[in-house]
Amino acid sequence: MSAPDPPRTPPGAVRWYEGMDLAELPEGQVIWVPPGLVGPPIYDPGPPPNMISLAGRRLYWTLQGPLASSAISVMAEDLNPDGQRELYYRPHEPAATAWHPISQESIMEQPVTSLTVTEYNLDYWQDGWYDLNIEPNSDILDADADYFPGMPPKFDPVVVSASNGQFVTVHDYLSALHPWLMDHRMLILRAKYELIDESFVPDPDQKMLVWPGEVCVFADVEEEWLDRLRLNFEQQRQEQREQQQIAG
Repeated sequence: MSAPDPPRTPPGAVRWYEGMDLAELPEGQVIWVPPGLVGPPIYDPGPPPNMISLAGRRLYWTLQGPLASSAISVMAEDLNPDGQRELYYRPHEPAATAWHPISQESIMEQPVTSLTVTEYNLDYWQDGWYDLNIEPNSDILDADADYFPGMPPKFDPVVVSASNGQFVTVHDYLSALHPWLMDHRMLILRAKYELIDESFVPDPDQKMLVWPGEVCVFADVEEEWLDRLRLNFEQQRQEQREQQQIAG
């Protein structure tokens, strides 16, 4: 009896061999592994990143007063920063409904029971100062020292826990972070601008806006954040128009 024919490579596929450089293959190329051979390692992208929920992205979050004030408002679901907004804290409502309905929604798309959050500018301040002042002079300074005169402090992150025991709500997030950010607002401005201009003096009346994040919030002057929000809104509208043209 004659030996069986060796298996053939399926149409459109390439035959796998030990040492094949996958980077040289075109994207989407099908690889066929002959019987008895161990195929290429399978890339596992892992779970998708967890993002701030729509409820969280609707926050127009300023540092212009305490949580129970008009400092925070809620944008419409289209996220138009120039559209009509609703107050997050509604003092004329009964106590049970004084906070906007989104307050009890999850701050994350995939609910979590706790978050550990920093503020971007404060978190980078010490490292940025080191890169500007110590790294260029590492030949005359002990670059491995833990502290140098004039070095900004390092700030501990804020831990946000789920008050309902199930998931961190928008209100959990704001209740933990807003007072902390208010206490540090002048330091945030210093952290952002002193690395650029050592003579910078923060304005206590400067309006600031906060963008939420899973591990880091980003506070900036209101005008700059408004420009970003408007750009995001216009890009979203353009994408919707293009999709409508394709569908129509």
